[in-house]
Amino acid sequence: MNIQQLECFVQVAEHLNFARAAEALNITQPAVSRQISSLESELNTRLFLRTTRSVFLAPTGSVFLEDTKDILGKLYAATERIQSRSGESIRPLFIGCCNEADLNWFSILFSGNRIKFPDVHPLIRIIPQRAILNLFVQGELDILFGFQEDIPARNGIRYRELFLSPICCALPKEHPWSGLKEITEEMLLQESMIVCRMLSALPAVDLIQNRLMRKYPPSSIYRCESGQAAAALVQAGYGFALLPKILPYASSNITYVPLHEAGTISYGLFYKAGEKDTAVKNWIASAAFPTNPEPQSP
Repeated sequence: MNIQQLECFVQVAEHLNFARAAEALNITQPAVSRQISSLESELNTRLFLRTTRSVFLAPTGSVFLEDTKDILGKLYAATERIQSRSGESIRPLFIGCCNEADLNWFSILFSGNRIKFPDVHPLIRIIPQRAILNLFVQGELDILFGFQEDIPARNGIRYRELFLSPICCALPKEHPWSGLKEITEEMLLQESMIVCRMLSALPAVDLIQNRLMRKYPPSSIYRCESGQAAAALVQAGYGFALLPKILPYASSNITYVPLHEAGTISYGLFYKAGEKDTAVKNWIASAAFPTNPEPQSP
């Protein structure tokens, strides 16, 4: 197994088209086909299902895709580190996010850092929740964005709070409750509920979601995998979703009303205690925190 095989596999998996994958890799289509065939032979399995007109990921291919991206990500990160130690004085800063919504906060908090720290080159990776902690502990990441509840307490990991976010009920802007200062759980029983699986890692939200779900018939519950998907369902009128307001899923079509006595969730940055690299320390210390952050749609 080699790097070119893996890169060809990822490109075909993302484009589901051998010609477009070849164009992205700047090689010929037959070369891509040979690399995929060689990889499938080596793994003794079919990664793609092919017809005369279409290409689909096989179930084994879907499983292999996430691992392949992780392998290539580590390889690219290692290459950046080696290259930064020779030639120019460039310090790659590896930043991890669990979802694309965190990227909006990156632009808000560190908009002035390119001028302050010209030698620091941010490399942002979006990584599934279940994998991000291991990569951080192994030293593959310098900084993590996330909720304090996302990362279990461990020696050697520091957390810097950026904001406290209320747990809110996300509703369409035209909803009659959009002007209220808060909403009670009893009121929510009148509406359909959108359950976000991503937020099940947050105990404060998960507790409320589970309590409400027991009171709903299955026909009144819609499930999704991310905060962005939950916001899209809210805008389409499928029901309400419980979302921390700090998540930048803001939209002119959505309003966030705090849930009565639901409390707040801390959102911030994770980094290593005793970090000796002054670039990391200064990067974190220089974050410009808005007093009343109001994220915009990504």
